[in-house]
Amino acid sequence: GKVKAQTVAQRIQTLGKNVNDLASMTVDGICESFGLPVSVANELVSQLANPVWISEEIGERLVLPGDNNFPNELFLNASPPMPVALWLEGDVSLMRSTLPRLGIAGSRNTSEEILNLTHRLAGLAVKKNWVIVSGLAIGVDSAAHQGAIDHGGATVGVLASGILKMG
Repeated sequence: GKVKAQTVAQRIQTLGKNVNDLASMTVDGICESFGLPVSVANELVSQLANPVWISEEIGERLVLPGDNNFPNELFLNASPPMPVALWLEGDVSLMRSTLPRLGIAGSRNTSEEILNLTHRLAGLAVKKNWVIVSGLAIGVDSAAHQGAIDHGGATVGVLASGILKMG
C-alpha cells in the first residue's frame, strides 16, 4: 500500500533523526528505522548515492516530514497524503517562512501566451512579498520562477521525484 508520510514523520521525530542520517544508511536500515517499504528505501538510497548529494548541503536539499525545512503545515489533511520526501532548490527556509507562498504549476508544453501570463503573475506576486513555489520543469514552472527572479522575488523549486528525474 501507499506510504503515509505523516507516519514516517512521526517515526523520524521519535528517533531524533533527520535527512543527513539517511545518507549513511543501508536500504535495510532505512526500512527498519523509518518503517519504509523496500521500494521507497531503494529510491532514497539510489538518489543519495549520486555524487551530487554527497556534500554538506544534503540536509538543505532533501527534506523529510519532521525536518525543520519540511513544510508540514502545507500537507495537513492533504489528499493525497504528504510526500515522503521533497527535493528542494533555492532558499529552502522559505518553505517554512511566515511569508505567503504561491504555488504555480502547469503544462510543460503550452502557448507563449500562457508562459507570459505565468511570468507576469509571478512578478505581481513577488512585488507583494509572496514567495513563488513551483516544480523545476520546463514550461509553466520555469516561467513562474523566471517571473519571480526577474522581479527580484524569492522562489523555491520543489522536486517531488528527485533531482535525477528533472525535466
